Amino acid sequence: MPVRSLTNGDRRGAILFGVLIVVLTVSLIGASLVALLSSLALTNQYEVNRAQALYLAEAGISQAVYLLKNQAIIVRGDEFFVTPTKLADGTYEVKVDFNQSLMSSTGRVGGISRTIQLKYNSF
Repeated sequence: MPVRSLTNGDRRGAILFGVLIVVLTVSLIGASLVALLSSLALTNQYEVNRAQALYLAEAGISQAVYLLKNQAIIVRGDEFFVTPTKLADGTYEVKVDFNQSLMSSTGRVGGISRTIQLKYNSF
């Protein structure tokens, strides 16, 4: 019976198997990085929209304060509304309740809404 020795064909199979494992590992790491970066991009956009909605709500409060200070509105009744106003990528609307001395402003951007309230002293 002849003694069999390792030939180049046997070595090629082992190298091919090693290369296949390395390629699979690199592919899995790459796919994981793509998923991570996609998730980070969505999270960043969500936070940007939240900040913009808050700034729009603040703009609504500023407009209501301006209108009240400059007597640009005539108070008839218990409430005053600033109709939805488009600004940049979103809108804001304001409600002023004169009985409770309370301003409430809501900013909306991309399906996200933020509301802030301001309690003031009437004089």
